[in-house]
Amino acid sequence: MSDISDSYISPATLEQIRGVVVEWSRTWGEVSPSNIRVVSTNRDDAAELLRPGVRSEPAPCYLVFLEGCFRIAWTLKLPDTTKAWAALHIDPRFMSATSYTVRPLDDVPVRQMSDLGTVYALDCMAA
Repeated sequence: MSDISDSYISPATLEQIRGVVVEWSRTWGEVSPSNIRVVSTNRDDAAELLRPGVRSEPAPCYLVFLEGCFRIAWTLKLPDTTKAWAALHIDPRFMSATSYTVRPLDDVPVRQMSDLGTVYALDCMAA
């Protein structure tokens, strides 16, 4: 597990993360994502949160959860107004989303983001 004391994210970094979230969301058809939360962790702990029993690498990442009407794979079969949640892994070296997961709103992880560290809320309306 990540050490919660190491989970601080500076305001400048949060602004960069917000930019990545806005760009990713717009790419997938959502201009106003909501309920955006981010935590500093590592890919292994993020993978375990999303899919218990799945392992990854210990490389640092920012894990971002957001909600919106994303037009990705299975969501294309749903009405345009169907909301889902997405989880992005953002690589801190390149400040880009390196992978993502999209699931129905009612398919939530058993564990909480706060188990990984301090959770920050982001507002993308001003983007």
